[in-house]
Amino acid sequence: MKKAILILTLVFCFVNTTEACTLFAANGDRTTDGGSIIVKNRDEKPTEQTLMVDSKGKYKFYGLYAKTDGKWSLKGGANEKGLAVVTAAASAIPKNIRNKDSTKGALKKLLANCSTVEQALSYGEYFSRAQFIMIADKNEIAYVEVGLKNYEIKRVKNDVLAHTNHYLLPTTLNSNIKISTSSKYRLNRIETLLKSKNKFTLEDFIKFSGDKKGGAANAIWRGGLSEKGSQSLAVFAVQIKKNGNTEIYVKLRRNPKDKGNEDIVRISGEEIFNKTTKP
Repeated sequence: MKKAILILTLVFCFVNTTEACTLFAANGDRTTDGGSIIVKNRDEKPTEQTLMVDSKGKYKFYGLYAKTDGKWSLKGGANEKGLAVVTAAASAIPKNIRNKDSTKGALKKLLANCSTVEQALSYGEYFSRAQFIMIADKNEIAYVEVGLKNYEIKRVKNDVLAHTNHYLLPTTLNSNIKISTSSKYRLNRIETLLKSKNKFTLEDFIKFSGDKKGGAANAIWRGGLSEKGSQSLAVFAVQIKKNGNTEIYVKLRRNPKDKGNEDIVRISGEEIFNKTTKP
């Protein structure tokens, strides 16, 4: 009986820790530069990842992509106008329910067509797929919680934001069907780190992205409960300076088996969009 309980517990933990990401950002008086910093820690089952420039829309953008079912899927990015957008799965809604009436997400549309947070938030028609979207420009930061029947926005200046994989805002709370222990723990941990200083640098946020408190299942940077289970695969961090220039830091495992041997890319928006540069 004890063995059966242990197995069920491990299975429950494994299921509860899939499709997890941690998002956080700071703006204005909470940064040393006065602009914005935004970070996504990408947690999922190991897969191929890469970085690409997309120039098919109104604005070029630089994005983190992962291969899903043989196709490259955008996971976060920053465009030539100094807008950064990242997303996290709404894992508090079971996947079979979440994908029942699924439409394509907002990420690519926002990066290709918007230059500011204000403009991005005006495209309500993009917010139709249950997910969490965090957005930053040099002047402000915001997140959108897209629930099963509605969406709600939190938008701030001179402050910080954090999000994991469950709903936090009053009108979307009823979309929480099952909140994982991991999502609760990571939210509490990143909120604690965001209280540790009054002003943050990009280096501070890179350090937070590697935080391992909470262990294999619950840390912001986590190893996962198994080699094939959900684990931290990438960090996508963008500093949008007060003058509009961007600095991008990416830590990514390009191949599934390269755990502990992640590639580090540091590049400016000017290098990406104004020069011929291989990502």
